Amino acid sequence: MTVNYPLAYFAERIGGEQVEVGFPVPADVDPAFWSPAADAVAAYQAADVIILNGATYAKWVPKVT
Repeated sequence: MTVNYPLAYFAERIGGEQVEVGFPVPADVDPAFWSPAADAVAAYQAADVIILNGATYAKWVPKVT
């Protein structure tokens, strides 16, 4: 799981077929200001890895991890 599109893009290119990358933020929403719904929270909590960008980029991360 990632918190923004560039990280999802990099993870998909690096991991290839070996990884399943999730990025549930809608395309028309700025990920820095997005708040995950219950299903997205569950997906983040079930993830083996969450790739983040900066300590305070996504304010909701401490509530999910």
